Amino acid sequence: MSTDDRGPAQPPPAADAAVDDRPSPTVLLADDETMIRDMTARTLRDQGFEVLTASSGDEALRLAREKSGAIDLLVTDLVMPEMSGIELARRLGAKIPGLRVLFMSGYGNAALATHRGRPPEFLRKPFTPTELLARVRALLGRRRDD
Repeated sequence: MSTDDRGPAQPPPAADAAVDDRPSPTVLLADDETMIRDMTARTLRDQGFEVLTASSGDEALRLAREKSGAIDLLVTDLVMPEMSGIELARRLGAKIPGLRVLFMSGYGNAALATHRGRPPEFLRKPFTPTELLARVRALLGRRRDD
C-alpha cells in the first residue's frame, strides 16, 4: 500500500488559449536623442516588442540590413542630423514593402505633408508611454483575438 497522499497523478495544465505563439513584433527605433530613444525602447520592450535602436539613419539602415527576420514598424524622429526620418522611411520602404512608419517630432508635422502622398502617422514630442503604445498598437493591429 502506498503512503503517497498526493492522490492520482494530475495531467499537465492545458495551454492557455490566450497565449500568442507568434513572434513579437519588431520595431526599428531611430532617434538621435539618447533620453527619448532609451525611454521609447524601454516602453516598447516592457510590452513585449523586440526593439532595434539606432541613433542615426545610417545606423538604422545597417541594423535593417543585418536583421534576419521581419521589421514590422519603423519609429523614427522626423529631424535627425545627416538623414531625416522621411529619407530613412523612404529608403527602408524601398527595401521593405508595406513597412509601417510612425514619425515623432517636437517640431510639428508640416514637413510630412509630401511623404508618399498620404497623411503620415505622427506622434508629437513629448509623448507619454500610453500615447506611444496606443499609436504603435494601432499601426500594427491587434496581436491577439481578445
